[in-house]
Amino acid sequence: MIPIDRVRQVALDLFAEHGYKATSMRDIARAAGFTPGAFYHHYPSKESILLDIMSSTMQRLMDSAVEAVAAAGDDPEQRLRALVRTHVTDHGVHQNSATVGDTELRALSPENRLVITKIRDAYEDLWRSAVSDLARQNPSAFNEALLRLALIQMCTGVHQWYRPNGPLELTEIADQFCEIAVDMVLHGERR
Repeated sequence: MIPIDRVRQVALDLFAEHGYKATSMRDIARAAGFTPGAFYHHYPSKESILLDIMSSTMQRLMDSAVEAVAAAGDDPEQRLRALVRTHVTDHGVHQNSATVGDTELRALSPENRLVITKIRDAYEDLWRSAVSDLARQNPSAFNEALLRLALIQMCTGVHQWYRPNGPLELTEIADQFCEIAVDMVLHGERR
C-alpha cells in the first residue's frame, strides 16, 4: 500500500522547489520511492495531485479562518485581527503549501481552477466583511477592495521571507501585522 500522505508531501515539496511544470510524475515517484505506475490509481494525473494539495490547503485555511472569526464574535476589529493572525500563521507554518497555492493556480484546468476559486472567494468574503464593517467606523479615502487585497497580500507574503530561526517569532509577526492591518483600515488616509 502506498502512503498517499507521503506522495502528497513529496509532490508538494517538489512543486514548491521546482514549480509544477518542471516536476514530472517520475520525479515525484522517484523522490517518494515508488514507481510511477504504483500510484496512478490514487492519482490519475499530476494535476490531480496538484488539485488535492491546493484544495486541502485552501480548505485548511478556510476552516481555520471560520473558526477564528467565530471566536472573535461580532467586533469587526477582532474579526480582522483573527483573519490576519490566521493567515500569517498558516503561511508561516505551511510555507510550501502557500508557495504552491500562490503560484500554481494557473496550472489547473478551468474546471479544477473553479474548485479552488470557489473556496478562495468564500475566504475573501470573510475578509470583505471584516474590512467593510471596520471601515464604517472611520471611512477613509481608500478603496475597500484594494485595501482588502493589500492586507491579504501583506499576510500572504510571509511564506516568502519568514524563517523559523529568524529574528522574529511568527506570533510577533502576526501581532505586528494585526496592528498594521487595523491601522490601515481605521486610520489610512491618503496623504
